[in-house]
Amino acid sequence: MNSSNSTDIHNLTGNGATIFAENCSKCHGVRSMPGQDTKGPSFENIVGKKAASGSPFNFSSAHKKSNITWDDKTLFEFLLAPKQYIKGTKMNHPGVKDPTKRSDLIAYLTDKTSSVINYQILSSTSIVIELVLYSILHTNKRPKGT
Repeated sequence: MNSSNSTDIHNLTGNGATIFAENCSKCHGVRSMPGQDTKGPSFENIVGKKAASGSPFNFSSAHKKSNITWDDKTLFEFLLAPKQYIKGTKMNHPGVKDPTKRSDLIAYLTDKTSSVINYQILSSTSIVIELVLYSILHTNKRPKGT
């Protein structure tokens, strides 16, 4: 991979991390962690997974019956308007209307959930970074000028 492609992917996943923090992190985690208390299921390994599978989360019957396999296309459509895409979902988010933001979010989820090496080697560091970002975003104690 040349440095230009590497930079492009970093920019997408970087934007996606911000979009995730602003839209998803109150209810979802990127990976399952012991003692994690979230309103929604973890997005760990979501790409390629059947909707309402692989999680102890109590999914709606609509999710369970949807027969959706999450990929770029299904995530893109679902994230636009969750309640329209799966009528009866418990998810209360209105959706991410901007297609670029949805694409960036999916790139972030794909990057964060599909790389076993990333998870094994960088899990401690990334968990700390995610916790710090979460803390900053949810306490409204941002440095002046940001």
